[in-house]
Amino acid sequence: MRSYSLQEIAQHVGGQVAGDATFTVTGPANPEWAEFEHLVFVVEDKYREPVMASKAGAAIAKEALPDRPTIVVPNPRLAMAKTLELWAPARPASGVHPTAWVDPSATLGEGVSIGAHCAIGSGVRIGDRTVLQPGVVIGDDVAIGEDSLLHARVVVREGCILGQRVILQPGAVVGSDGYGFVPSGGKHLKVPQIGNVIVGDDVEIGANVTIDRATIGSTQIGQGTKIDNLVHVGHNVVIGENVLLVSQVGRASCRER
Repeated sequence: MRSYSLQEIAQHVGGQVAGDATFTVTGPANPEWAEFEHLVFVVEDKYREPVMASKAGAAIAKEALPDRPTIVVPNPRLAMAKTLELWAPARPASGVHPTAWVDPSATLGEGVSIGAHCAIGSGVRIGDRTVLQPGVVIGDDVAIGEDSLLHARVVVREGCILGQRVILQPGAVVGSDGYGFVPSGGKHLKVPQIGNVIVGDDVEIGANVTIDRATIGSTQIGQGTKIDNLVHVGHNVVIGENVLLVSQVGRASCRER
């Protein structure tokens, strides 16, 4: 892992260093297993005591700690999120892996990265700098915006639209058929699901989430919405902007604003 001085981290998160700004840390850690080279976070007052008892050489907090250099910030939880960016996995190199299949009619923007064993259908449009990790399947006529990230084994079916900076965690399925059947002669006749799914900008969709395509029209996920793992969104559901859906929630035939 890369090392950073407290001054470098403070500049990244918009904080001020109280103490030795040249002190270097090798990564963040939880207080209970932190060593001297680690950085810990007092994101709430209840974490102050565990941090003070830890071996960590530095901390991020609302106020300076008496026994170690501290990056002082007004919002430690936000600063933690920004700090973790520094150690997040690097973006893969742009280009198309030799085992991937891309239909000749698909349009790939600049800096797109297509991983091993991906399949990209006809008429697909993928925006600049978007990353598809291994095993992603994109159906015909799908549009994906810039700077999006689709993790391994994501499926986006035909005609669906993803905005910019969308993140799909592993195994998510966007555009699966809605659950539509009509009783006929003692059996259940399938109703063709000819709509699509529209996902707004800055949406994150968790692992193994399923979002059904509309029967007619569009299932919609508003911009800024965050969906946890193992959520099911049924056909023709409309989810508004900046909504939070936690794990194992199911939404069917409703509007959530």
